[in-house]
Formats: sequence, C-alpha cells, structure tokens
Amino acid sequence: MDLDKDKVHRKVKRKQAQYLKQEPKTDIGFQEEPSVHLFIGNGGLKNGVPREVLEHMLNPLQSEGYLKQLYLPSGKDYAFVTFTSTIIASQCLVSLNGVCIVEVCRSNESLLQSLPPALLHGPPVHLYMSYVNKIPSSILGCGVPKRTECSQVPPGLILLEDFVSIQEEDQLLKFFSFESETKQTLQPNRTTHGIVSANDEPQQTAIVVKRTEGGCSPPKATLKHRQVMHFGYEFLYGSNLVDPNNPLPGRLPAITHPLLDRMMEQGLITHHPDQLTVNRYNPGAGIPSHVDTHSVFQGPIISLSLGSQVVMEFKHPTDGKKVPLLLPPRSLLVMNGEARYLWGHGIPARTCDEVFLELLGYWETPSKIGPQASNVLPRSTRTSLTFRKIRPQPSICTCDYPLQCDSQNSSV
Repeated sequence: MDLDKDKVHRKVKRKQAQYLKQEPKTDIGFQEEPSVHLFIGNGGLKNGVPREVLEHMLNPLQSEGYLKQLYLPSGKDYAFVTFTSTIIASQCLVSLNGVCIVEVCRSNESLLQSLPPALLHGPPVHLYMSYVNKIPSSILGCGVPKRTECSQVPPGLILLEDFVSIQEEDQLLKFFSFESETKQTLQPNRTTHGIVSANDEPQQTAIVVKRTEGGCSPPKATLKHRQVMHFGYEFLYGSNLVDPNNPLPGRLPAITHPLLDRMMEQGLITHHPDQLTVNRYNPGAGIPSHVDTHSVFQGPIISLSLGSQVVMEFKHPTDGKKVPLLLPPRSLLVMNGEARYLWGHGIPARTCDEVFLELLGYWETPSKIGPQASNVLPRSTRTSLTFRKIRPQPSICTCDYPLQCDSQNSSV
C-alpha cells in the first residue's frame, strides 16, 4: 500500500540525508523547484530493482520522447533519471512518490515475474523521489563500459552462448530430473581426505531409486541448497576427488554423446570426458571458490548451464583479483590452462546478480541505456552439467601452476 503525504515527505528527507552521507563529495543539490532531473531513493540495483521494472514505472506507456536517460549506479540503492521536460518529471514525481514497487507491478505479470524473490516476498520497498539540479558528475564521468573491459577473463577460458538449443535444453532437463517416487535416506559418508566447506556440507544423502540407461541408478545426494547426481565416477565432496578404481556401472548417458561429439568437432576437447556431475541449484544457492583437483582430473573442465543464468566469479590466488562472468542459459563454459589450473571459480550465494547490460546484448545502443549501464537478473532454478576426464593412475600432474597443484605442492 502507498503512504500518506506527510510520511512520504519525511521519508524523502531521510533518503536525501542518507545519500549525502553516502556521497559526501557529490556535486548535486536537492531542490523544491521542478527540474527534468529526479533522484529516486530505493530505486537502485542494490535493492534488486530490475532496470525494465523501473523504466516501466517511469514511462508506463513506453512513449517516445518521454524518458531521456536512466542512471543506475552499480551497487547503489538509488537511481537518477532525466526526462525531456519538467512537466513530465513533475507528473512522474507526483504519481510515483511513496508507491510500493511490488504493488505497481501486480497488474503486469511479466514485470512481477522479473522481480527477485527478496523484493517480491520481503518487506515492501517504496520509492522516494526528489528534484535535483543535475545528474552527479561522478556518474556522468564513468561512461559506458567497453566490451574489452568486461571481457578480461582468465587465460584459457572460453564461453560459448547457445551451445544447445531450447529443445535440447528441455530434453536434458527432463532426462536429468531429480524427481522420484522412492527415496532412501542414508547418513552422509565422511572422508579423511579433506574438509567439506560449510556451504557444501552434506545434509542427509538421498539415494534416489530411479532406473536410467542400462538399468543403472546414478548416485544422488542432497547438499545444502542443491542436489547432485554422478555418472562415470562418483565425485567425493569430502575430498574433491574420485576413486579411479571404483567406476560406476555404465558410462555417461547417451543423451550427452551428441554434445561431446560437438565439443570434439569444435576443437574444445581432444578426448571424451568420462565423469559427469549434474548439479541442480535452488535460487540463491552458491558454491565456494575452488580449483578442481589436479591429480585426479586432466584437461579442461567443462560446464553446461541449463534453466537459469548465473554469474560465476573467478579469483586469482595471489593478487586476489576477481572477475565476474555471466553464464547465460544453454551456454558452455570451457576452463583450460591458467583458468583451469590456477584461478579459483565459484558462485556467490545470492538470489540475483548485477550485470552490465553490455553482456545482455545491449552494446549496439549504449546511448539508450546510459552510463554505468547495469541491471539486476533474478536467479531461478539452474542445472549444470560438469564434464571431467579422469587422469590415468598412477600418473601425476606436471602442470605449470604448482601453487594450486596437489601433485607438486603438499600444502594444497
């Protein structure tokens, strides 16, 4: 529900004070006199407000020559907008000041579905707007991020969008379904080879009775916030290893063979993987940063994303540099060389990701999206297929990255 006029006025003043405290060097001024520029408290990416939602609220009829520029600074809980006239800006302020974002979206199903769960089901978030004399120069001076700046990925990393079709994605999700009529709950296996991260601590392991190709049932486990199943070899989460002497019955499912052949044809791999881990992540779930064990797995690590996009974060072990990378649905991530053997990779646990619009295909029209162009993408259920190749035993890894190599560095 919307707020009364006096309460809105108090909230507006509070948001102004919060902004001035956050940005003590700002060169803008709040004013009562109408202006084409508006400050929008609570309308920022930090609050999980998607760009398309805010654009619709500011310009519900999608009229040409109405909205000049929308500014969503990265990591901030506020936004700025410039209209083409003070009359339009005044109408917008009067109609939207104090409104609840979710309530405005209830009449538009597509907008409602684009809201992240925290915004949709959490405490109501209201917009508080003020006239300002200008857009902060700190925002204007940033400019639109260049493609090369957003593409500084670790060496050896390849990302192929639309590696599978929508139809193939649907078939894979149906085949690797975690639904079952029969479950037997067992206590999780404990190992002495390593420590399970707090974010990956097994709850109770659910072995699901389900017949697949060849009459075999893949091992399945329920970890914290995600479910997994294994083919070829079982991945042991206590040690990040597999037992090369204990293969699972059957090989990788036939449904994956065309994908592997496609990888071979495109020169992404030189031999077929023999281990597959399927993860189903609930919205908001993550995985700690890690490097796949050198001594057990050889060659590239390959991951196919299905169902939802997610931002994966790569971290350098010495300088701590972090590189976020958006993995769209149906995309294939190939990690080889330095990206595979040196950089850690993980998924931060959060319900939505902030990404540059450049990565969403908006690069052709930067003038329409404004400087520091970003957006918030809510996560949904995501399934990943991670392919690995078991290293022949008792061979050891002789890579050029001993810092992260358990064959060459006993402290790993």
